[in-house]
Amino acid sequence: MEEEIQTEQPKNKRGLILWIILILVLGAVLFLVLINCTVKNMLGLGLSCHLDKAITENNVSICNKLSRNNQVSTCYKEYAIVKKDTSVCENIPDKLEIMTCYRGIAQISENKITLCNSLAEESVGRSNCYSAFVDIKNNIAECDLLSGIDKDICYRFFATIKNAFQWCSSIINVNEKSTCERDSFLSTVSKDTPCADSDSGVNQKVKGIVIDNNKNAVYEDQCLSTSLIEHYCENNRHQQKEIPCGCNDGVCP
Repeated sequence: MEEEIQTEQPKNKRGLILWIILILVLGAVLFLVLINCTVKNMLGLGLSCHLDKAITENNVSICNKLSRNNQVSTCYKEYAIVKKDTSVCENIPDKLEIMTCYRGIAQISENKITLCNSLAEESVGRSNCYSAFVDIKNNIAECDLLSGIDKDICYRFFATIKNAFQWCSSIINVNEKSTCERDSFLSTVSKDTPCADSDSGVNQKVKGIVIDNNKNAVYEDQCLSTSLIEHYCENNRHQQKEIPCGCNDGVCP
């Protein structure tokens, strides 16, 4: 009888210890749930709390109260995605997260590329936003929602990102079309080709590009004062010559 009592005592103690541990764990969980954002932030656990508050109050600046820079950036990004606000992406402290922010907005099926238009015209931010949408949506029809230079930029991004350079011909803006055709030419030249010229030699009527794989360099016909600096290939080597002609935008009139 005494032996049975002695055997039960350790079991009772273990059971009591387990109950104490369980109560402590539940208490800790309840504590984390009930404590306010400030305390959670001190513990490095404030991201979801501040993000929820920022979304509810429609105030992204609440994210700035987070103590860790990476959490501030994440808060801005998630806020922008929920609010479909591309302008918030530009203010993310971690600049590497900006493109991820644009892509996050683009991944939501009902979101359209026109959301990028809240960014400054012809800015790097707007261009990056277009690029993200084109890549994610994989549909040239997105570009048709735009107009003017924005539509041309979108077409160029689509042509370059998707290696679909037939769309270069649909671009109206001269500079954007030239850049698209340049990217198209660059994509077709093998690294095994010592030298390649897009306008096939000395052609002062066409703004050409030379790829010199001997020096891992790219040259573009350009104006120097009123003269044309024409780049071309000769014997698989890059050459250039100056042609006085009243040069304008890399060509002779």
